[in-house]
Amino acid sequence: MLAAVAFYPRVDSRFVGSWQLHAESELLPVYLGRDGLMTVTVTTQVTIAGPDGTPTPSTPEPEKIYQRWQVTGDKLVIGETGRPSFVLSAISRALEYLDVEFIVDAHEEFNIVSVSPDEIVLKDGSDGELVRMVRHTDDP
Repeated sequence: MLAAVAFYPRVDSRFVGSWQLHAESELLPVYLGRDGLMTVTVTTQVTIAGPDGTPTPSTPEPEKIYQRWQVTGDKLVIGETGRPSFVLSAISRALEYLDVEFIVDAHEEFNIVSVSPDEIVLKDGSDGELVRMVRHTDDP
C-alpha cells in the first residue's frame, strides 16, 4: 500500500482531461491523466536552406513530453516534489531508447486561482504570471 501511495500522485478530478494551455503567447495541448501523468504535445518546425539557397520550412513534427502531476492543497505541482526515485529515473532512461521523453528532474508549482469545468486559471509560482488552461475536446 505504501509503495502505491508513493508512486501515484494525488490527482484532482476537476483537472483530468484535455486542455489548451495559454502561457507566454504559446498555445500548448496538454492532457492531465487520472494516473497522474501529464502529456504535453510540442510541435517543432525548422527552416533549412534548399539546394538553391531558398529557406524551406520543414514539416512540423509533434513531440510528446511526459511528466507527473498532482494537486497539493491550493497548488498544481508538475514534476517531482523531491529527488526522483531510482525506479522513475531508470524508467526515464529506458524510455529515452524508445525516443520517449519522460521528465523526472523538473519541478514547477502553480497557485490555483480559479477552477471551473471549462477553464482553470493558475499563477506561476516562480514569476507570478497568470496561466490559463481551457478545456479541449480532443483526446491526446
